[in-house]
Amino acid sequence: MYRMNVATALDDNYAKYTYVMLYSLFTNNEDAEIYVYLLQNSLTEESIQNLEKLCDTYRNHLCLLDVNEDTMDQRLLQTDNWTMETCYRLQLFDILPSEVDRLLYLDVDMVINQSVSELYQMDMGDKKIAAVHDSKMRDENIVNSVNEYRDDAIVSLRERDAYFNAGMLLFDVSKLRQKYSYERYISEAEKIGFRLFAPDQDLLNLLHHDEVVWVDGLRYNFFPGIRIDEGFCYEEMKEDVAIIHFIGKKPWSGGNHIHHCLEKIWWDYALETPYKDLFLENYVLDSMTDMSMRDYVKGLIDENIRLKSDLKSAIESFQKLAGALK
Repeated sequence: MYRMNVATALDDNYAKYTYVMLYSLFTNNEDAEIYVYLLQNSLTEESIQNLEKLCDTYRNHLCLLDVNEDTMDQRLLQTDNWTMETCYRLQLFDILPSEVDRLLYLDVDMVINQSVSELYQMDMGDKKIAAVHDSKMRDENIVNSVNEYRDDAIVSLRERDAYFNAGMLLFDVSKLRQKYSYERYISEAEKIGFRLFAPDQDLLNLLHHDEVVWVDGLRYNFFPGIRIDEGFCYEEMKEDVAIIHFIGKKPWSGGNHIHHCLEKIWWDYALETPYKDLFLENYVLDSMTDMSMRDYVKGLIDENIRLKSDLKSAIESFQKLAGALK
């Protein structure tokens, strides 16, 4: 039995999804005594009690790290893509208890499908963070629009494939707290005029890119929405992947995006929780009321009709030209 320190940030709307992530972590890591540090300022008593009960069931520990929203710099949010909760981790080294020397940060939109003992106890050498490379966007228009918000130094990190995804980070807290604090992060943000798109992730990369030991992204921060296009199947993922990260559209959101078979693994764990009926009800209601997919398909049909009309006109013009030449 060894001690594992885990942290995540959330608001009360994400408490039930945090429950799924922690349930998956606990069921696959029963050889660890896990201390869960929740960065929050809005959890209801009901949500706290439910999470405490889950921790107690596995003889683990829930620790609330209350973040004062007034201390968070609003300039961090340059777009409406993020909420301030995503930036709470920038205060970690200020508010973590002194006995925490190593910590695994996990986003709430994950499932922990296998033991992470090997990752957590790895030798990091002189590095301070273990992370995986972030996926590169394929759509050049999206890349350019996102990079408009970013400082050139951050753009350069992405172009050199030296930029990590912050959904899973293993911190050597004992080393990091000697040099880094929320005040330090904000000071660096001010130097670049808060030119950030993914605020906390961009800042962490800016300051720590040369302090990272890279680990296997296919095992420890697997992106199903991307990997499904590379031919990964559910059985392969279930067998080989430890940490699965549902970036972008979420498996619990019904109707508003194209779903795929790799999402099933989130439901494998979710349906074992007390929230299963609520998840199912919300999914069905979302699927019935969200019109975005219908509008998307209608757009494709309209585009197909236009292309057919253009093709017909082109054929008729060609036939007229061929007749004239004959």
